[in-house]
Amino acid sequence: MASTNIDGTPMMILNEGAHVALVVGERSYNGTLHMRVDGLKEHWYIKLTVVGPGEPDEIEIHEITP
Repeated sequence: MASTNIDGTPMMILNEGAHVALVVGERSYNGTLHMRVDGLKEHWYIKLTVVGPGEPDEIEIHEITP
């Protein structure tokens, strides 16, 4: 679901449990969006549905601020 912030900047709203895909080049990572809470800090990650040998089973999502 897409929306805009109060100041008009575009943002994407996804709920925990949403099925998502992260596409990097020809690679695609499919999974479910989850959140962990550590004190007051939220950590978002994608729990992958298909994992190859030796690959991680989740991908963390970090906001990069300039």
